[in-house]
Amino acid sequence: MIAAVGGDLLTAPLRELLDAFGSASAPAPDPGALLRVGAQLAEEVHAAGRDAVAELAWAWTGPAAENAVAGAERVVSDVLVAADRGLGIAAVALEATVTVATGTAELQRLVDSFLAFANRAAPVAGLPHGQLMLLTVAVEHIAEGLRVLTRVVSTLADLTDRLTALLPEHTPVDAPSAADPAAHA
Repeated sequence: MIAAVGGDLLTAPLRELLDAFGSASAPAPDPGALLRVGAQLAEEVHAAGRDAVAELAWAWTGPAAENAVAGAERVVSDVLVAADRGLGIAAVALEATVTVATGTAELQRLVDSFLAFANRAAPVAGLPHGQLMLLTVAVEHIAEGLRVLTRVVSTLADLTDRLTALLPEHTPVDAPSAADPAAHA
């Protein structure tokens, strides 16, 4: 009966919002799981590297040893920074997945709620007052759907900012410096 009074037309905006969210199921496994495993491995490499650098510092002395130990310490430190960055990225990925899945569920609930209301209102849906009632309820559900969309987009924008802050600065290795005479030839 809902189709007879334009119910499909009234649910179309909510269904389009729902389609914009993509699949209703979250990716499996958790999108950050592999990053967490990689970070754990990097932490283990850091621990082994730290121990190796300590042994090297005890076993070797002199200027060459100091340079080698300093370089090794930088590498070991970079591994730990990368592990921390990986954990941060994994947390953001999980939060984004939960945000989208929650938004999808809320939109699906709104579609189901409207359809349930429309089915209960079917006996009066053919009357002008019934159609007005259906239209009013549809507008309320669409407005709530837009609030869900706004909240999800806002949260994803915040997560994008957090993710961007976790990314390392990109410095081109091959970029010629201003002091390089070959760059101006």
